[in-house]
Amino acid sequence: MIDNELKRWAHKRGLRNHSLYRRYHGIRQRCLNPNYVGYKHWGGKGIKICKRWMIFENFLEDMYGGYLAHTKKHGKFNTFLDRIDGNKDYTPNNCRWVTRIRQNSNTNRNVFISFRGKKLTMSEWARRIGVDRSTILYRVFEAKWPLTRALTK
Repeated sequence: MIDNELKRWAHKRGLRNHSLYRRYHGIRQRCLNPNYVGYKHWGGKGIKICKRWMIFENFLEDMYGGYLAHTKKHGKFNTFLDRIDGNKDYTPNNCRWVTRIRQNSNTNRNVFISFRGKKLTMSEWARRIGVDRSTILYRVFEAKWPLTRALTK
C-alpha cells in the first residue's frame, strides 16, 4: 500500500487518530521521508522498516497485543515503540513497547557510568540515589569528585 492508500484505509476504520497508528506513521516518517526533520537520525543512517511492516495491518497484527498490555499497565501516554538495538531496523524481533524512561535510556546520546559492577545512564544513577541528574553532572565534571563520592554522598 502506498501512503495515501494507507491513510484512507486507516481513516475509514477510525484509526487515523489512534495512538498506535500515529506511532506507526511516525516510524514511516523517520525512515522513509527525507523531508522529515528527524530523517537524518533514522532513514538517513540506513534504519529501515521491515518489508512486512510496510503494510499497517501486519504491524497491527505483530504489535497490537503488546501495545494493549503495555498501555493497560502504563497508560497510552507512557507507551512508546522502541528498538531494542538502536542500530538495527524496525522489525518484530527488534521492537518492543516501553515507558518514556526506558526509551530515553536507549539512545546513543546517553552518558553511561560504570560503578560497583553496574553500568547505568547518568539519569538512572540519579533516580537510584535520589538526586537530580544535574547534581551528578556537577559533582563528576565540574567539582571533579571521584565516582564513589559522587554516587554515594
